[in-house]
Amino acid sequence: DYRAAALNKAKFLATPKHAELKLIENGRLRFAIVAALKEERDFTGPDGLKLQEGQKSVAQAVKVLCEGFDRACGKRPVVIEPDDPTLENWPYWIVVGKNALTDKLGMKPYELPQEGFEVRTFSRGIAIAGMDGFRIPGKFDLYDFRSRRMNCNGTTWGAWDFLERFLDQRHYYAHEGTVIPKLAKDFTVKPVAYTDEPQYWNRGYHLNLGSFRAGNSSRF
Repeated sequence: DYRAAALNKAKFLATPKHAELKLIENGRLRFAIVAALKEERDFTGPDGLKLQEGQKSVAQAVKVLCEGFDRACGKRPVVIEPDDPTLENWPYWIVVGKNALTDKLGMKPYELPQEGFEVRTFSRGIAIAGMDGFRIPGKFDLYDFRSRRMNCNGTTWGAWDFLERFLDQRHYYAHEGTVIPKLAKDFTVKPVAYTDEPQYWNRGYHLNLGSFRAGNSSRF
């Protein structure tokens, strides 16, 4: 139940009109994860600075999903770029982060609240795209790139929500207090669309400036 009481109270949108998606059949993964990882890896900020690992929202989300499926069924999904020539060979896709495929779906993750995300099924799979700071001009200033203290990772939070809402996984504490049920040999996703965002912000103190500024959003 995607609306179970134990889950975050997401904002559900109009249900997409398409058939159910059989992502796993007889234990075989019928989908690939599709993400523009190269674009994120090659991104350059002020003074030629690269993103730190903690600011790579799409890469983190892909890792979360791959590890989640591995723990649930013992198999890691294949990860490809949106322009990969093998894209159409896969019956279904889990599209992660903003790219040409989410654009075609009309998704606008950068119009969402701070670190918000949208999860949407469509005829070829599931799209998870959130407000990722590195893509938004002016979101990270020079201090953010140098200190690495400002993250804005909506897509990463969408991946965690997917594990909880679709795979019934629970992560109560880091490295402990996790519940990872095994998936059946057949795993089907019903049509659904929703958005959500963190409810609280942490704050970081700048010793050199002597002032507070908004920092990373909290974990829901």
